[in-house]
Amino acid sequence: MAGPISIIQDAVAAEFGVTREELLGPSRRNRFAHPRMIAVQLARELTEANYSTIARKFSRHHTSILSAIRRVPDLLQTYPEYEIKRQAVLARLQS
Repeated sequence: MAGPISIIQDAVAAEFGVTREELLGPSRRNRFAHPRMIAVQLARELTEANYSTIARKFSRHHTSILSAIRRVPDLLQTYPEYEIKRQAVLARLQS
């Protein structure tokens, strides 16, 4: 069975219209990086996983995870539509 972080990854990928592979891939294009940052932030917010565990689930270094989490508030302010998508992901996860 998929773990909670996998479920978050799938929900974010679906909401942002990217594949799971694109979400977890190496691309730094905003189309993939922005949803990835939001997925990382939600993984930290909704699970008890530490930075290292989240980093493994996203195939990243733990410092990248910390950076992503710190960048999300500015990202949501710059792109208000992302907050709407983030709320939709939260609703999907709660149903």
